[in-house]
Amino acid sequence: MSFFRRVLTLDPYHPFNVRVCLGHCFWKLNQKEKARVAFERAVEVSPDDVNALSALGVWHLNTMNQNSILKGIKLLADAYLRDSNHLVSIIYLADHYYYKRDFEKSLELSERVFQTSEVNELRNLSAFIIGRIYQTKVCLSFDGFFLLSSAFYD
Repeated sequence: MSFFRRVLTLDPYHPFNVRVCLGHCFWKLNQKEKARVAFERAVEVSPDDVNALSALGVWHLNTMNQNSILKGIKLLADAYLRDSNHLVSIIYLADHYYYKRDFEKSLELSERVFQTSEVNELRNLSAFIIGRIYQTKVCLSFDGFFLLSSAFYD
């Protein structure tokens, strides 16, 4: 972390957004508010940086506050619009579409991450979402079947 701080001291507008890296360090150290400040500053300095937008979006999703979650989804969607190949924004949007019950969009995005990512954590998360979608579809079809068949016995 001292390395990133030194870089910021020497060049506050370094082309590589060091604040995102600093925010991730704070996140791993469980200093969530400092991470938020670093991510917000990164977006302020470089508003087109998809890594900064995604990091701040994920931070907002983890607050478990409805307004903050909506802001996080907006930031992730903005990152996706700027770079449609940014896998972090894609996987979190896939999760969002799952909860919105748009299973086809969620499946499309999750499969894309699974097929293109070389990062095990992203592949694992995408496989989890894919499995959850298929499980939900099976449960919904069984519920529909049971509801339909129980109507004959009433």
